[in-house]
Amino acid sequence: MNDNNKNITLGFSTVELIVAVMITAIVMAVIGPFIVAHVKSFQAGKDIIALQREGQLAMNQIAEIVVESSKVDISTDVYKIARGGETYTITYYPSESIIRGQVGSDSEY
Repeated sequence: MNDNNKNITLGFSTVELIVAVMITAIVMAVIGPFIVAHVKSFQAGKDIIALQREGQLAMNQIAEIVVESSKVDISTDVYKIARGGETYTITYYPSESIIRGQVGSDSEY
């Protein structure tokens, strides 16, 4: 037998490789937008959770200050709290949905 007459093919042909790349590109083009949307949604969820955690910490601190206070004065959107020689003023601005705090001395209260 003559080994030169055998047609031995090893590996992939160029056409097979091009077809595989094209199929991969089509699949990625279909799946890609879903992955991007998922990543954006996940990041937005993480941001919301971080804001909620910060808000809860702030509310816990405010609650602790109020519980330990000797006097609390409440007007429409302003809370003045006297505690341990300091006055805490918490103001709510409804038009901006912002809460601001300020620390001063008892002489201001």
